[in-house]
Amino acid sequence: MTSHNTESTRALQAGEGWRKSSRSANNGNGSDCVEARATGDGFEVRDSKLGMESPRFPLSTNAFGSLLTGIKSGEIA
Repeated sequence: MTSHNTESTRALQAGEGWRKSSRSANNGNGSDCVEARATGDGFEVRDSKLGMESPRFPLSTNAFGSLLTGIKSGEIA
């Protein structure tokens, strides 16, 4: 995991509740919005448009770091 991902992970761990990705598109219709939050044993991600109705996808800390790396490198779009 890169230091940037470690910083992102720490920021989520320090905060409470869901945080929206700074890379989520802001195109006026609310599409492409992703939120994440720290849990006791890793992280969860969800679609912010669906709010409480969104499925939550649990990820280990390592998997979450890999997800961030893939998104930032363009490997995951």
